[in-house]
Formats: sequence, structure tokens, C-alpha cells
Amino acid sequence: MTIQREKLLADRLHAMTYERKKHAMRLPPAVLPVQLKYRQRLKQARRFVLDDDAVRLVTQLQHEEKRHEHWAFLARLPYDYIWFEFRTVAKIEESKRLGFLGEQSIDYRHIPPQSGLLLYRDDEASPRWICHCFCNHPEDSEDVLVASIALLFDPEGDPRTPVLGSAMWKSPTLSLRPGFPKYDCYWEPGRPIQADAEYILSGTMHADWRTYRCAAIVDPWWEAAYAKYANGQPPGATVTLQDALDNDVREFASMLMWVMSLLFAINGLPKTTKPINPTRVSYSSGGRLLPFFTHENLSITIPHEEGLMLARKMLDKAARNAEPQHRRWHEVRGHWRVIEFGKRTYLCRHQPVMIESGLGICTRCELLVRWIPAHARGDEALGVVDKTYQVTT
Repeated sequence: MTIQREKLLADRLHAMTYERKKHAMRLPPAVLPVQLKYRQRLKQARRFVLDDDAVRLVTQLQHEEKRHEHWAFLARLPYDYIWFEFRTVAKIEESKRLGFLGEQSIDYRHIPPQSGLLLYRDDEASPRWICHCFCNHPEDSEDVLVASIALLFDPEGDPRTPVLGSAMWKSPTLSLRPGFPKYDCYWEPGRPIQADAEYILSGTMHADWRTYRCAAIVDPWWEAAYAKYANGQPPGATVTLQDALDNDVREFASMLMWVMSLLFAINGLPKTTKPINPTRVSYSSGGRLLPFFTHENLSITIPHEEGLMLARKMLDKAARNAEPQHRRWHEVRGHWRVIEFGKRTYLCRHQPVMIESGLGICTRCELLVRWIPAHARGDEALGVVDKTYQVTT
């Protein structure tokens, strides 16, 4: 069966990459190479449209936080370049049904019809990936908006070599940008605390393993568009760069966890795809004749009645099969552990200064941290895992 369709978000993004103006603002020349890279990656990508049932299941998996560390090994790209798009309302309605949006009312007039994710490897030598987020304007579906934040995740991240930014774009993670603000959150009910942006975007305050696997950067499109303006606001722009970043840190709270959950589902659950062919071959945009992209509709084939329970079991099994080294004898690298949780007033990615006897104080949050020495885990009778690390500068 072939599904027929009209223009999708990927087609609109393709047309946007040729634009030289955005909302009456003439784009600086530095933006054009960034748009060219988006265009090249979009053309090379395997493109999927998620059906609403798949979006709902991924949203449910997003909130299985206690299992994420075990499933993290599955959060890797099945293709070098991949594009996903989905109905934004399906994700929001499922989050509200699960009770994660509280009692707040939703004004659907301000919700973009479609959201899109462009993912690819950030570093050819590792499984680390980067995700750019897009959507169309709620009042003009032809107008594609680029999120000011791009997300990064390394399924094999190590405490000693944390993800500190994008190697490809040579951009530091948000919390390492000079003067970048902290954001209010709740370490526990009724206890406000400030946190680095990465904690907000990863969606949890209690998983230290994420602090060295996750990062977020200013999206290179925004970096190029705003870089030359000292006040952070080009002529014709309605917001400063910092305003856009502050808005998207809150708007994309937990988004990194959702993208991870999407990859869990893609790599660990049964699925079916059907080709989506355009009804026309090409369309005109800005004086150019552009081809329609082909896509595949992606469904996750789990019965709705027992979807989440069955998905848990299948992902647990897939993670065990994907990580045999977690059962064999292997060395664990040394890492820092906070030992003053009761006094914590700020969640950060630690940069400690050694004092003595394996203790240190983080230069950023000033909490006491302890160095956990390298040690071994697993059963030697099942085999031995010998890891080789390559450090590049």
C-alpha cells in the first residue's frame, strides 16, 4: 500500500534552505553555508513520518526514567542521516493525558502543525549524534522555524571524557558559554533549585549519568545569524539571541529525553514502514523548481492494550542483547561523584579542583565531590572486555 500526500515539513525546510531573508531580516552571508549543510543532510537522510500511535508510545517511554540508563545503549542512529517528522499536537495531547503538563490549558492556535528532527553523527569516530529541531509557524505552515538550540547525546559517553559540545560545529555546550544563565527547577517538590540548561533539556534532575552524555549548543543557524551583532539582535529581528535561547530551554524541556526514547523505540521495537509518495513530482518556491521528497510512514507494531508494558519488556531484552559487555568482566573508569546532595543548591557539570585523598570542590557549584577510582565489574567466567580509548584534541 502506498500513501499519497502533499507537501510535508521536510519539503518546506528544503525550500527554506534557499532563502536569503527571514521575517523581513536579510540573512548574513554566514548563514548560507549552514543552510547548505542542512540541505545536503536532508537530501541524504532516510526520512520518516511518525504516525500518531508511534508518537504516543514514544511519549510514554520518555517518562520511563528509571530504565533510561539501561536503555541508553540503544539510543544510537540506525542511519548516518535521519529525518523524523510528526504532528506536534499528538505529542502534547499524550503528555497532557499522562499528567505531565499539569492543569494548564493549551491554546492550540499557538502550536505548530508539524515538528521535525534532523539527526546525524557529530563525530565520525563515535556514536555521538546531534539533533536539530524544526517546526512550521502556527499561522503560516510554509514558514519553517529553526529552534535556537541543538541537542547532543553520546550513547557510550564516559565520565572522564564528557560531551562538552559539538566537534563538528566547534561549539561549546550551553553551560560552558561565558555568562550563560542558570534556570529555576525543582530538585524535589517545594524545593526550588537552579540548574544548568542541560539538566532542563534532558528532563531529569536525578540522573548524573546524563551529565556526561548530554550536551546542547546554540544551533549553528542562529549562531551565524546573530554572531556579528554585539547586542545580540540584528536589525529587523524581534528578539535577542539570549531571549530565544531562554525561551527554547523551557520550550524544549525534556526534549532530549524524547529524542532518546524515539531511538529506543526505533532500534528495540518491532515496526513497519510504508512508502509515502507525493501526488506531484515538483513544486515552485522562490523562483526555483524543487522536487518533492519521498518519505516512509513509520508505525510501531505493538498492541495498544498492552503497549507500554510490552515495550518495556522488549526494550529490556534488546538492551541486554546490545550490551553483552555489561555482563562480562570489564573495567570501569574513574569518575567524580557528588557527596553533598543535602546541600545542593545548583545542578551543574562538575569541573573539580583536587584537594587531597580523592576529594575535590567543583569550581562552578562549589560542592564537595569524591573521585571514584577505576575498578572492575562483571563475571570473568563470561569473558573479558578490553576497551581501547582514543583521545583527540
